[in-house]
Order: sequence, then structure tokens, then C-alpha cells
Amino acid sequence: MHAPPPVRVVCSGGGLWQALLTGLPALAAAVFAAWLCGHAGLDAPATALLALGSAALAAALAWRGAQPGPAQLGWDGQAWWLDEQPLASLTPMLDLDRWVLLRAQAAGGGSARWLPAAARQAGAGWHGLRVAVRAARPTDAAGAPAAWFAAAAGTAAPGR
Repeated sequence: MHAPPPVRVVCSGGGLWQALLTGLPALAAAVFAAWLCGHAGLDAPATALLALGSAALAAALAWRGAQPGPAQLGWDGQAWWLDEQPLASLTPMLDLDRWVLLRAQAAGGGSARWLPAAARQAGAGWHGLRVAVRAARPTDAAGAPAAWFAAAAGTAAPGR
């Protein structure tokens, strides 16, 4: 089997990702504030005002924190790269056809980074990205399929 061809795309998720990163904390803050007001016995106008204020504050904080900037994701035919740094793995976590959520693990370790990718932003590279994400087989240091990939594929990794 041939490796998928090289591809390079910008990942920032677009408007959907920004709306989720801003809207979900705002909704949670509004519900929590309304719940607290209900237990405190406040009337409806005060509850609504506090819930809206909490939602606005949470949305502002979330918007500020949700701006990591676009990332350059690339597949060179053998390995994944994120902003010119090698990745140990890239795993598709959610695939909605025109939008995917990927989990990138840096080669040097550390915490995983979540990469939202949208067809609108990827443009002509969208099909290549989807092919590479599905077809690229991660390998260990010896070049053998990584143990987790072999287990998921239903085959044993060599020597394990």
C-alpha cells in the first residue's frame, strides 16, 4: 500500500469551533447562575439579569482564551507535522464530513492538542487531509506499526 501524498492545511476550525468554545461556557455559566438564583429565592427579573451577566462574562473570558491562532498541519508522506514540529500521532476523534476534530500528540511528549479542521478553510487540501488522516499508519521507532494501531486494526504488532 502506498502512503498518501503530502498535504498541508490550516487548522483553526472556523466559526463553528469558535462558537462552541465561546457558547458552551456561556451557557454553563447562565444555567449555573439561574440555578443559584432559584435556590436563593430571587425573582425572575433578577435571575434573568444575573444569568445574562454571567453568560456575558463567561463568553468574554472564553473568547479571549479560545484564540490560539491557526495551526499549520502537514503530512510529508511519512510523518505528521504541526507548525514545523513533528507529531507522535494524529488521531481523528470526530468526523462530520465537512469538519473534523483531530487529536495531535507532539513527538516530544506533553499534552495533546486538539485541532479542528474545516473544509472551507482547507480548500483544495481538504480531500488530501481526509485521505492522509485515514490512511497514514503510525509507526514506532523501529518502523513497525504502533501497538495501539495494530490492536485497533485487529492485527498484532511485530514482536509484541
